[in-house]
Amino acid sequence: MSERKPTNQGACALVGPNGQYLTSLEMAETFSSAFAKQLNSNVDITVTDQNGGTTISEEEDLATTPQINPAIVLRKLQRLIPGKSPGCDDIRPSVLKQCAEALCRPLCDLFQHSMDSGTLPREWKRAILSPIFKGGDRQNAASYRPVALLPVVSKVLESIIDDHIREYFDRTNILHEAQHGFRKGRSCVTNLLSAWDDWTSCWDLNVPVHVVFLDFEKAFDTVHHDLLLHKIRQAGIGEPLLSWLKDYLADRQFCTKVNRVRSSWHRSSSGVSQGSILGPLMFLIFINDLPRRLSCPTLLYADDVKIWRAIKCPEDSDRLQEDLNLLEDWAVASGMTFNLKKCKVVKLRTCRLQNASYTLCNESLSCTTSERDLGLVLTEKMDTSVNYTGDVARAYAVIHFTHRQLGALTPELFLMLYKTYVRPHLEVHNIIAPPMLRRDANLLERVQRRATKGVVGLRNKPYDERLKKLGLFTLSYRRLRGDLITAYKITNDQNHPNKGVLPLSRYRLPRGNPRRIAHQRARTRVRSHFFSLRVCRPWNSLPADVAMAPSLDAFKRRLDNHAAIQGLHPNGLSP
Repeated sequence: MSERKPTNQGACALVGPNGQYLTSLEMAETFSSAFAKQLNSNVDITVTDQNGGTTISEEEDLATTPQINPAIVLRKLQRLIPGKSPGCDDIRPSVLKQCAEALCRPLCDLFQHSMDSGTLPREWKRAILSPIFKGGDRQNAASYRPVALLPVVSKVLESIIDDHIREYFDRTNILHEAQHGFRKGRSCVTNLLSAWDDWTSCWDLNVPVHVVFLDFEKAFDTVHHDLLLHKIRQAGIGEPLLSWLKDYLADRQFCTKVNRVRSSWHRSSSGVSQGSILGPLMFLIFINDLPRRLSCPTLLYADDVKIWRAIKCPEDSDRLQEDLNLLEDWAVASGMTFNLKKCKVVKLRTCRLQNASYTLCNESLSCTTSERDLGLVLTEKMDTSVNYTGDVARAYAVIHFTHRQLGALTPELFLMLYKTYVRPHLEVHNIIAPPMLRRDANLLERVQRRATKGVVGLRNKPYDERLKKLGLFTLSYRRLRGDLITAYKITNDQNHPNKGVLPLSRYRLPRGNPRRIAHQRARTRVRSHFFSLRVCRPWNSLPADVAMAPSLDAFKRRLDNHAAIQGLHPNGLSP
């Protein structure tokens, strides 16, 4: 299926100055030259405590290296995905996985020597870059971003160190709570839940909100190494691990591969590798001090930043502008630049205070009626219907493609393809922006009705019978199910980032769900359809044995059995 499915991510033919298409080698060299400009930032930065991160006292330093033993290495090797591409050493993960028991001890010794000496083998610092199209002109090398293929052995060591540092950060709460990217238990959904909870609350009170979406220019590729190491040290990571990380960043090289042809090697003096294990964590450390400088509500997903403010008086617009000025100062001090063409302002609700305009880097920010935020389109009227047309079109495109390529499907093949390639398009916005209108819900359900007719022997069967034969739920029940699963996660985790979205009720009843959610009132449709309000009644009505399930899997099983008894779905099978 993946081999037959068309993709738009690879590099297509580039055109040279004379208008002729370049050869594979010429394209590889062109991409390498473009990436070399990104990965060799010449910004002169004076590193001081003023542009550093969170300061930790000396006695709190993470002075020890991770404890590496054969058991840890064996576990990492056994978890490798065989089909992944190798790095420049051509050692495939399938070989490492098959020989895991024989290799775990020598690799453990090699890793320990690397940590003790604070150095990495030169080959481990070499990356093969693949150009990935990110939008714009396909024949322009600037429209592509580099993703690195690194030696698998080095990524195993990176994974061990990454686990060690993250465990320390979780214990000391170093990473800012506004950051939802590349963190366990956080995602686009948790980010959007926090934002939409605030926005819909203001909407319900008829209070305008000005939201500013910010975009950095090639954020991962322009990270200044000296400043990054300074922030790593201030985050509490001391010797000898700090020396190892310093060597990890130094003297890195890359080439670009196009159509199996490699370019010459180039050096990189800035940036963190997209494709490495430690790269995302290092970027989180680099950007960690940004939200601490701001007074406005702020949320981040890696390098995607949004800030907003409820506009109750003209002074609120001034405070939002002050934070934009602070963001500009942070970017200058950190050697980062904003992509001003992609920085937008969305004004929720209209009133006389909406005339305020904002500037960044001496340029006016454009105001738009809608903006895509982590895959979800936010409009000035908070209308969620705009998302479904594209979702449905993409789902139908996959259905038609599979029918053309494979014809009628067996139930087993259909379920595999449908759950992997079709249904995710229909459920991507379930928690944040489910259908408010019946026509939107019917639009989504119609896709599943159409898809299930393509199964051998089921074309003329009623919809409910088709679902029962296939062990599927209706999409409407899956939306309810997803809400309740999310509520279970929030109410059972004291450290959940969305804990404030679902406040527990102060009143306890002698029977029923002991983890009842506090009832909230809403005056508008936008707020009444938000997650915390729509999930309140179904969650509170759950029996105690369902709501108090000991694990998430147990909760799902008990919920589905309870729903089947209540007649909420046509079968009691797993989805």
